[in-house]
Amino acid sequence: MILKSSTPGMFCAGADLKERKDMPQHEVAAFLRRLKNTFIAFENMPCPTITVIDGSALGGGLELPLCSDIRIASKSSVIGLPETSLAIIPGAGGTQRLPRLIGASKAKELIYTAERLNGDQALSFGIINHVVENQDQGIEKAMEIANKILANGPVAVKAAK
Repeated sequence: MILKSSTPGMFCAGADLKERKDMPQHEVAAFLRRLKNTFIAFENMPCPTITVIDGSALGGGLELPLCSDIRIASKSSVIGLPETSLAIIPGAGGTQRLPRLIGASKAKELIYTAERLNGDQALSFGIINHVVENQDQGIEKAMEIANKILANGPVAVKAAK
Protein backbone atom coordinates (compact mmCIF):
# COMPACT_ATOMS: atom_id res chain seq x y z
CA MET A 1 0.00 0.00 0.00
CA ILE A 2 1.29 3.45 -0.87
CA LEU A 3 0.07 6.41 1.19
CA LYS A 4 0.47 9.88 -0.27
CA SER A 5 -1.27 13.22 -0.30
CA SER A 6 -3.59 14.01 -3.17
CA THR A 7 -2.01 17.48 -3.31
CA PRO A 8 1.69 17.82 -4.21
CA GLY A 9 3.57 20.01 -1.74
CA MET A 10 1.11 19.27 1.10
CA PHE A 11 1.22 16.12 3.22
CA CYS A 12 -0.32 16.66 6.67
CA ALA A 13 0.28 19.45 9.17
CA GLY A 14 -1.30 17.46 12.00
CA ALA A 15 -4.09 18.46 14.34
CA ASP A 16 -5.22 22.02 14.90
CA LEU A 17 -3.52 22.60 18.26
CA LYS A 18 -5.45 25.80 18.89
CA GLU A 19 -8.71 23.89 18.51
CA ARG A 20 -7.39 21.07 20.70
CA LYS A 21 -6.37 23.56 23.40
CA ASP A 22 -9.99 24.68 23.77
CA MET A 23 -11.46 21.15 23.78
CA PRO A 24 -12.71 19.68 27.06
CA GLN A 25 -10.38 16.96 28.38
CA HIS A 26 -12.88 14.16 27.68
CA GLU A 27 -13.07 15.24 24.00
CA VAL A 28 -9.27 15.32 23.74
CA ALA A 29 -9.09 11.81 25.22
CA ALA A 30 -11.73 10.48 22.81
CA PHE A 31 -10.01 12.15 19.83
CA LEU A 32 -6.62 10.72 20.77
CA ARG A 33 -8.09 7.24 21.34
CA ARG A 34 -9.62 7.23 17.83
CA LEU A 35 -6.40 8.57 16.34
CA LYS A 36 -4.24 5.95 18.09
CA ASN A 37 -6.60 3.15 17.01
CA THR A 38 -6.50 4.35 13.40
CA PHE A 39 -2.69 4.55 13.41
CA ILE A 40 -2.37 1.11 15.03
CA ALA A 41 -4.67 -0.33 12.33
CA PHE A 42 -2.47 1.24 9.64
CA GLU A 43 0.70 -0.02 11.34
CA ASN A 44 -0.74 -3.55 11.50
CA MET A 45 -1.90 -3.77 7.89
CA PRO A 46 -1.17 -7.24 6.53
CA CYS A 47 0.82 -5.83 3.61
CA PRO A 48 3.93 -3.66 3.31
CA THR A 49 3.20 0.07 3.56
CA ILE A 50 5.10 2.92 1.95
CA THR A 51 4.45 6.59 2.70
CA VAL A 52 5.45 9.39 0.32
CA ILE A 53 5.87 12.73 2.11
CA ASP A 54 5.95 15.98 0.15
CA GLY A 55 5.43 19.12 2.21
CA SER A 56 4.74 19.39 5.91
CA ALA A 57 4.57 16.20 7.98
CA LEU A 58 4.17 17.72 11.42
CA GLY A 59 2.73 16.32 14.65
CA GLY A 60 0.19 13.65 13.72
CA GLY A 61 1.27 14.26 10.12
CA LEU A 62 4.61 12.68 11.07
CA GLU A 63 3.18 10.13 13.47
CA LEU A 64 1.20 8.49 10.64
CA PRO A 65 4.27 7.91 8.39
CA LEU A 66 6.08 6.50 11.44
CA CYS A 67 3.49 3.69 11.29
CA SER A 68 4.52 2.71 7.78
CA ASP A 69 7.26 0.28 6.83
CA ILE A 70 9.08 2.56 4.39
CA ARG A 71 9.11 6.35 4.19
CA ILE A 72 10.10 8.52 1.21
CA ALA A 73 10.28 12.32 1.47
CA SER A 74 11.00 15.18 -0.87
CA LYS A 75 13.96 17.42 -0.07
CA SER A 76 11.61 20.30 0.68
CA SER A 77 9.51 18.33 3.18
CA VAL A 78 9.23 19.66 6.72
CA ILE A 79 9.19 16.89 9.31
CA GLY A 80 8.84 17.20 13.08
CA LEU A 81 6.80 17.16 16.27
CA PRO A 82 6.22 20.89 16.92
CA GLU A 83 3.53 20.29 19.55
CA THR A 84 6.29 19.53 22.04
CA SER A 85 7.24 23.24 22.00
CA LEU A 86 3.78 23.88 23.49
CA ALA A 87 4.27 21.19 26.19
CA ILE A 88 1.86 18.87 24.34
CA ILE A 89 2.93 15.25 24.13
CA PRO A 90 2.48 13.71 20.65
CA GLY A 91 -0.76 11.79 21.07
CA ALA A 92 -0.68 9.06 18.44
CA GLY A 93 2.36 7.03 19.45
CA GLY A 94 5.14 9.17 18.00
CA THR A 95 7.07 9.19 21.27
CA GLN A 96 7.20 5.39 21.11
CA ARG A 97 7.65 4.82 17.38
CA LEU A 98 10.31 7.48 16.81
CA PRO A 99 12.80 6.05 19.37
CA ARG A 100 12.25 2.52 18.01
CA LEU A 101 13.05 3.83 14.54
CA ILE A 102 16.03 6.13 15.19
CA GLY A 103 17.15 5.39 18.74
CA ALA A 104 16.35 7.05 22.03
CA SER A 105 19.01 9.78 21.96
CA LYS A 106 18.13 11.14 18.51
CA ALA A 107 14.41 10.90 19.24
CA LYS A 108 14.80 12.75 22.54
CA GLU A 109 16.69 15.53 20.75
CA LEU A 110 13.87 15.98 18.25
CA ILE A 111 11.15 15.73 20.89
CA TYR A 112 12.85 18.07 23.39
CA THR A 113 13.79 20.71 20.80
CA ALA A 114 10.70 20.46 18.54
CA GLU A 115 13.18 20.80 15.67
CA ARG A 116 11.80 20.64 12.15
CA LEU A 117 13.83 18.72 9.59
CA ASN A 118 13.94 18.88 5.81
CA GLY A 119 14.09 15.70 3.75
CA ASP A 120 17.89 15.41 3.76
CA GLN A 121 18.04 15.97 7.52
CA ALA A 122 15.28 13.42 8.12
CA LEU A 123 17.25 10.94 6.02
CA SER A 124 20.40 11.55 8.08
CA PHE A 125 18.40 11.01 11.30
CA GLY A 126 17.06 7.73 9.85
CA ILE A 127 13.41 8.83 9.87
CA ILE A 128 13.01 8.31 6.15
CA ASN A 129 14.48 5.71 3.84
CA HIS A 130 14.84 7.76 0.64
CA VAL A 131 14.88 11.44 -0.31
CA VAL A 132 13.66 12.66 -3.70
CA GLU A 133 13.11 16.00 -5.42
CA ASN A 134 9.30 16.04 -5.43
CA GLN A 135 6.14 13.99 -4.93
CA ASP A 136 6.16 12.58 -8.47
CA GLN A 137 9.66 11.19 -7.93
CA GLY A 138 8.53 9.92 -4.53
CA ILE A 139 5.66 8.02 -6.12
CA GLU A 140 8.03 6.60 -8.75
CA LYS A 141 10.39 5.44 -5.99
CA ALA A 142 7.50 3.94 -4.02
CA MET A 143 6.32 2.04 -7.11
CA GLU A 144 9.87 0.81 -7.76
CA ILE A 145 10.07 -0.55 -4.21
CA ALA A 146 6.56 -2.03 -4.38
CA ASN A 147 7.41 -3.80 -7.63
CA LYS A 148 10.55 -5.30 -6.05
CA ILE A 149 8.46 -6.53 -3.13
CA LEU A 150 5.86 -8.04 -5.47
CA ALA A 151 8.56 -9.67 -7.60
CA ASN A 152 9.63 -11.65 -4.55
CA GLY A 153 6.17 -13.17 -4.31
CA PRO A 154 3.63 -13.65 -1.53
CA VAL A 155 6.15 -15.16 0.89
CA ALA A 156 8.19 -11.93 0.84
CA VAL A 157 5.06 -9.84 1.40
CA LYS A 158 4.06 -11.91 4.45
CA ALA A 159 7.62 -11.92 5.78
CA ALA A 160 7.77 -8.13 5.57
CA LYS A 161 5.21 -7.86 8.37
